[in-house]
Amino acid sequence: MTQFLSINYNNDSYTDLFLYNPAEKKASVLKGESGSIFGGEIKLNLPFELSNVIPMFDNRSRVSGYAFTSRKNKTAGVLKFQKSGTPFIEKEIKFNAYPDNIISADVDGSGAVKLAVTGGAFEGISLLSSKSNFKLEFSAIEKNNLYPYTVFTELSNDGFIDIAAYNLIQNSIEFFYNSGRNRFSKVRTVKLDERISSLTSTDLNLDNYSDLILLQGSAIKVFYGDSASSYYKIRTFETTYHPDKVIHGDFNRDGRIDLAYLDKSEGIVSILFCRDEFNFYKEIIYFSEKGLKDITPFYSRFVSGMAALNENGKLIIISNPGSFTDGEDLVFSPRPGAINYFDYTNNGIYDLTFIDDYSKTLNFVTRDNAGIPQNFYSYNLHSIYSSIAVDDAHPNEKIFYCYTHGQKLIEVVKADFKNNKFSGNVIYSPGGIEDLKLKTEQGKNEAIVYVTYRSGSSAGAAYYLFKDFRYIVSDYPDAAENYETGSLTLMPKPTMYYWQFDGKDYSLSKFIIGKAGAQKESIFKLSSNEKYSLNSFSADLTGNETNITTAFFHNDINSFAHIIGSNGAKKINGSNLRKIIKINSPTQFYLGETRLGGIKKLNIYDEETTTLYRLDFIEEGRNFITTSLGEANGLKSYFIKNMNSRNYHIVYSNKVKNSITVKQVGK
Repeated sequence: MTQFLSINYNNDSYTDLFLYNPAEKKASVLKGESGSIFGGEIKLNLPFELSNVIPMFDNRSRVSGYAFTSRKNKTAGVLKFQKSGTPFIEKEIKFNAYPDNIISADVDGSGAVKLAVTGGAFEGISLLSSKSNFKLEFSAIEKNNLYPYTVFTELSNDGFIDIAAYNLIQNSIEFFYNSGRNRFSKVRTVKLDERISSLTSTDLNLDNYSDLILLQGSAIKVFYGDSASSYYKIRTFETTYHPDKVIHGDFNRDGRIDLAYLDKSEGIVSILFCRDEFNFYKEIIYFSEKGLKDITPFYSRFVSGMAALNENGKLIIISNPGSFTDGEDLVFSPRPGAINYFDYTNNGIYDLTFIDDYSKTLNFVTRDNAGIPQNFYSYNLHSIYSSIAVDDAHPNEKIFYCYTHGQKLIEVVKADFKNNKFSGNVIYSPGGIEDLKLKTEQGKNEAIVYVTYRSGSSAGAAYYLFKDFRYIVSDYPDAAENYETGSLTLMPKPTMYYWQFDGKDYSLSKFIIGKAGAQKESIFKLSSNEKYSLNSFSADLTGNETNITTAFFHNDINSFAHIIGSNGAKKINGSNLRKIIKINSPTQFYLGETRLGGIKKLNIYDEETTTLYRLDFIEEGRNFITTSLGEANGLKSYFIKNMNSRNYHIVYSNKVKNSITVKQVGK
């Protein structure tokens, strides 16, 4: 199915969907249920292929039926739905040409809905009226022209509905005045500079005058209506992609009408949120999925937004979230990647920051006092990064550090949300970044940036102070030789815990980074003739203010972990209670609370099972058990935080759904 529209065949409180394919004599009905959930599919066989289907509204704004065209069958008519969801043809009329576009309105205030049929291979405009014997009769307007796109509008504010149509031959918009007796006469022509691909009508700026919306190349053009129907005010809104279809609705619930468009070839849905009466904010690329074929506004009980359909029949419902709840997929951009949280105004309601890999932007979503996403900000980056560190100390001004493991560049973005000001800077690490931590100090406007890095087979450490409008670096390039992997901790002093391998021994040491100098200290040695893939994490993992290093060793034959702390070292083999997880990237680690009032725990994402695990350290830090926090299919980057006052949530960028997924952590 490649096209669809909202219906309500059983007249309940929920919207149903009718899906069809213009190339097939088949259709489906999905029964709407609570929220954006749909019940069982009703598969249908049709007498002919449907090209377009639209609802018909009477003078009380009630749906009286659905008008359709069948280009292949050269037919137009009216269909209705039985209570079972099965459609039936109530009226139809046959043409000698190929009808495509169809519109409906009560054109004379009589309560009888009339139809107008046009098309790119259909001469003139055919006006259809119902007869009592369930047939349609028609009268023709401008037989010698082709009008692929036509809308009903009002030119004279006399209560009679007029017509605006796009003349394909003349490349113009033509206006036809309704005299009140179903007689339409051409009264005005507006020449266009290039061809259009769509024409729709709505009161876009809510001034009680119909506006015309045209798709023209890579732009949306709006002819704003006025009391004289002069349409003298024309605004052109350039788009990033080529709009194949445009829809309108209040998509952010601010009381203004927004525009959303679909680019079928790129599979892009982009939104232009309304700024004021005649302006829109810069478009936001909302989501991307190959094979998207149609979009439509979606309204059901307590749910409003839009729906999208792809060529395989996959249905995507995008609505405004009421709060952060379990199982929510949030859509702010096409390809969310690195993600973290911050607390704008430090009010305890945590906000989102993430990098969109598609548009190469750092994005921010702030939430209101009810926890509902309220404002969206975006900042262009030089590159795409896998991690974001946040200096969250100042209530209104936040600093974000974007970087990628193994790369040298750190992009710094300063965000003043109160005054809507954003600025950027860069830091270059002496080598490929291994770890990065921020340390805030009283009296300083910016955190100290600590970095450990790899340079060839060696490792170094550096820290950066912002002073006199620039970053001043202190570098320790010879911290370790034969370097394998390491981790940086700030407690009680900035320290790099690192592993070395000389061909026969794996050695753990620490390198204390001090302003007055640096200190090295050997901690542990593991004799081994085998080569392992090794990743480790060092931090206070028990809440007793002492660091513990947990190292994961893996090769094709063997996997185990080692815990090294103040109480000694212990090798941990896998079991039902202790899963040894293969670590491919430091982004699999996350240190944070998973319950209110709890200590920070080490959490690890297992890429092989797509499951997130929490490590609970026992026996005074000499052992651990793993607890599953649930499956997180498609996880790319994540954090765990209490996104409401009651529960903690796993919040992750979902590379399968191209969304930000929110899942409640089990107690």
